[in-house]
Order: sequence, then C-alpha cells, then structure tokens
Amino acid sequence: MIFIFGWGHQKITAYGHAEEQECSHCHNKAKWELKKIQNYFTLFFIPIFPYQSNYFYHCPICNQGLKIDREHFEIYRNIAEVNADYHAGTISGDEKDKRLT
Repeated sequence: MIFIFGWGHQKITAYGHAEEQECSHCHNKAKWELKKIQNYFTLFFIPIFPYQSNYFYHCPICNQGLKIDREHFEIYRNIAEVNADYHAGTISGDEKDKRLT
C-alpha cells in the first residue's frame, strides 16, 4: 500500500483592516491588514490538520509588516471584526465606538 503525504499546503485567512498606521518602509499612512497563515499536513493531497500558524500585521501598500504573537493577533482581530461590521452597515458608529473601548 502506498501513502502519499506531505506538508506545506497553506491556508491564508484575511481578517481585514485594523488600525491606521504610518509604514516605516513606504511612509504611507493606511489601515494595516491582519492575516493568519496556517501550514497543513496533507494526505493524498488533502489538507488534514494544521501544524503551524503564523500571524501577520502588514501595510496594504508595500506588504511590509510584523509577525505578531497570538495574543496581539486576538486584539487586532477584534478591531478588524468591528471595522468590518461597521463598513458593512450592521452596526452604527456609536456601537463601533462602544465595542472598541
């Protein structure tokens, strides 16, 4: 019986924009983006389970940014979700301010 396995399949999840910052690389001021990149173990080219997760917070213009830990990722994810809800029109400006404080 032959088993074909591997690793390195990546799943990238974009959580949207978090806070506006000035990039030290391109010097543009923009709302930075939050992403989670998971590497998967595969069996017969089917992703089975993630074996590594990395979290990135980066400039949307030049893609320079920071690799962050899970704790900071959770903080920025909350901000990104509130911003997405506000821009989708599901919450008001007052509700956005209340959820971010």
